[in-house]
Amino acid sequence: EAWDRMTAQVSPPDPKPLLALALRMRQCAEDEIHKSTASPTSDQTTEIALDVDEKIFQAHTRCACECVEAKEYQDALEHTKCAIELNDAWEDRWREKVVIIVLDCELRALNALGEHGKFLDVATRRANALAEFPNVSGHDRVDALCEVATALMDRGDYAGAAAISRKALAVDAPRVSRQCARF
Repeated sequence: EAWDRMTAQVSPPDPKPLLALALRMRQCAEDEIHKSTASPTSDQTTEIALDVDEKIFQAHTRCACECVEAKEYQDALEHTKCAIELNDAWEDRWREKVVIIVLDCELRALNALGEHGKFLDVATRRANALAEFPNVSGHDRVDALCEVATALMDRGDYAGAAAISRKALAVDAPRVSRQCARF
């Protein structure tokens, strides 16, 4: 109930208090499960844990985005790391949000911090993963591939950049996106 009240009060809600509340909810749920005289079934326990962890994931994702906007890049990377670990723990339950939102925040933070090697790895992972989602536009896929090509050119890997550009040209996308890939 507290979660619903906080998210309904302000649009968008401040993610840091939401994260604190979600972490507190996890602790309370764990305490209640351990104290309960009638042991919940494993399915009930899993459902409770999933519900709480989804709120924690959402809060970390929102915190990461807010930190990038506030130019708090190290904090953003901490939140993206937590969100990715939580997603991994639930076997890619929120994969699409990780690829579209969390990795975008991570890329922006890494770029601002000048961590080009890590940027290239994350950009490549994100570009490859975007192809898995049918609701991602061709333009967004081309844009992600162009980020990878640009990072490769910055490292002097022109052959790799050309290969990625060819891959971007093969994406079903608007003509203007394909023109960007040609450059």
